[in-house]
Amino acid sequence: MRVAVALVLWAGQVMAADLVTLPGPGTVSVTIYRDNLAMVRELRSLTLEPETRVIEFAGVSDGILPPSASVTGLPGPVREQNFDYDLLTPASLMEKSVGRQVRLIRTLPGSGKVTEDVATVLSAKAGLLLSINGKTEAFSCSGLPERLSFDALPAGLRSSPTLSAKLETSAGGPADVALQYLTASLGWSANYVATVAADGRSLDLRGMITLTNHGSVPLEDAEVFAVAGELNRTGVGAQGFRMSHWYGNCWPSGELYAPGQVKYYAAAAPVPAPMMAMAREMADQVQAEAEQLADYQLYKLPVRTTVAAHQSKQVAFLAKDGVRFEPVYRLELMGVDFDPDRVLYPAVILKLQNRQKTGLGEPLAAGVIHVLGSGPDGPYPLAEATIQDIPVGAPFEIRLPEMTTVQITSMIKREKMTAKAIEKTVHHVIRNSKDEAVTVELDQAMPGAEIHIKAASTRSEPLRANLRRWTVEVPARGERTLSYTVEVPQ
Repeated sequence: MRVAVALVLWAGQVMAADLVTLPGPGTVSVTIYRDNLAMVRELRSLTLEPETRVIEFAGVSDGILPPSASVTGLPGPVREQNFDYDLLTPASLMEKSVGRQVRLIRTLPGSGKVTEDVATVLSAKAGLLLSINGKTEAFSCSGLPERLSFDALPAGLRSSPTLSAKLETSAGGPADVALQYLTASLGWSANYVATVAADGRSLDLRGMITLTNHGSVPLEDAEVFAVAGELNRTGVGAQGFRMSHWYGNCWPSGELYAPGQVKYYAAAAPVPAPMMAMAREMADQVQAEAEQLADYQLYKLPVRTTVAAHQSKQVAFLAKDGVRFEPVYRLELMGVDFDPDRVLYPAVILKLQNRQKTGLGEPLAAGVIHVLGSGPDGPYPLAEATIQDIPVGAPFEIRLPEMTTVQITSMIKREKMTAKAIEKTVHHVIRNSKDEAVTVELDQAMPGAEIHIKAASTRSEPLRANLRRWTVEVPARGERTLSYTVEVPQ
């Protein structure tokens, strides 16, 4: 059999009588955790010949953690497992062919005549050197159209990552073989689109699960579960790959192998959030089902899913309309030294309760929320925020940017020094230009010191030892002044 390097196709190998290669799983289920970790379960049915000693599982994930692999359902115990990942590529084919004979095929431009010579591969480093009729030539440097063909493939090359199991027994018969392993090639994340209604007190929330396959092996027709929560991991990575590249140019620059270590399961580029036009359409899609898995949250995709190699796919898992929230304006202050000529602008905070009575009541996976506003010409972007895992019944917040409709001017009205402390009387003038009343939260922090409040125009609540919060209601088109005296130890 002759194999053209331009095609790089592997029709298969002739297997020994004691070897069985399973081309692909019958059924697949995968449980995907965060940080590119997944548990893959494959079921393959076969009939073993009495002399079968080795079973090969072709097409396993190239991000497999080999020590995690386990095989059950065989007629006897597994004596040894091997993971082969020397894949058939132009570069590996050239490297394995050093010292072997190949056929060099050239086409003469004028006549179109095709010539064929037997050549020996001398080197595949930084280009290909051939020995032809006792002469050394560099491949693709003759100026003629030329290609190589191979009468046989070098041993040891695989068309796909393969896990093999050696058996203790040679007993035959039918078997339902289950293979389970961890892989670092699959990951998932959550993205949300929150469209704030015109009333400014409710929003429509859509959630999407993004599945990402960082590897070169597709995940085909699989039952998929996504698990929200953090795992305690030791940092053990997947099997190290050294990906090689071959360039069929004359005198190529660089080396045959990419220099340095290839990060074979580095995170892919961030997946863009759903477009605005998709935000409302997602409500009509089939959604993933949320379930409880011990202390973790499990999301089951409603249909079997295929994720191609180096592909991301999004599946809807949440659609809630009219989720009510409380908007507040929050300003965070560090220390009590203020410039009276500086105008401060608080950020807008959307306070939500993850309860059915507010229109939500669903477990939320940690992720990015893209917040849209509602205008006469349609939705427009407001902010991008992140949330942690939010269980049902828990409060959470979405932070928007600073807004100029509420302005705060801060100043020191009086300062008094004693033997042990400094007393400062602070005035915050809060102005509201909106046509409706607003709630303003002012958080006052004193890093490294505990704040002692001697007097205040409004009561505050302690958030922690050196942080207190004042809540002020400011009328429409009006202003309020918050004043307090703090004692700071010297």
